[in-house]
Amino acid sequence: MVVTCHSSLQEEISRLRLKVMRLTAKVAALNTPTISAEEAELAQLMLQHTALAAIARSQQFQVAKAQSLLTQRMSEQNWNPLSTSICLGKESAERRAALLEIRPQKLLNAYEYITSACPLEDTMVPQYSDERFETGSSQEPRAVIAIDSVDQDALHPYIASERVRREISVAVLLTANDSNAKEDESYPSASSMSEDGGLVVTMRRVTFLKLHNPEFPVSKAALQELQMDVALWSNLALKTMRDVLKVPPK
Repeated sequence: MVVTCHSSLQEEISRLRLKVMRLTAKVAALNTPTISAEEAELAQLMLQHTALAAIARSQQFQVAKAQSLLTQRMSEQNWNPLSTSICLGKESAERRAALLEIRPQKLLNAYEYITSACPLEDTMVPQYSDERFETGSSQEPRAVIAIDSVDQDALHPYIASERVRREISVAVLLTANDSNAKEDESYPSASSMSEDGGLVVTMRRVTFLKLHNPEFPVSKAALQELQMDVALWSNLALKTMRDVLKVPPK
């Protein structure tokens, strides 16, 4: 008789537990907010946007890493595509002949390098790129300028024991286009660059600077000042060109 009562009690407990579980599930379903089809679609779009943003961010990191490796590689190779060996004698005629001989190739190298390294997607939008490291469009060009340092000069020899040697290689390309040829509200800077709607001249320039270690004692402060002077040389060249062209600074 005791066994029968115990068995009946266990069955009642199991039945009550099952009923409690069902009631709990119903309460949870009632407390869960229902969303419309539009809200579900919006939630899905937000998830997709988050995933795409993560992918884009990862790709940007990869591009930044590749740029860092490229700059490091250029630094290791001590690479200057604008530099060529220039040796000048003492006689004026000889010096002039040597410079005239290398002139066509220097201008061609300057033009090809600038058009490759500094392509212009839109001449009406200001663009700037600056790459520094330590080392041991279709318009016809209106002007090409190539500047390079002399490696050996018999008339003005380098004295490494007295002076710090500085090498500079510069390429400048000037192109022109009519600002009226492209009127687009997406380029608000066009009006500021040419308010009268006339000719717009675009300058692209590449500068390679190298400061040799001196063969005599120099204080750290003096070396830092020389390095700053080298870094600001391109700004001085730009100011000189603006003075010649009578262009006000921006």
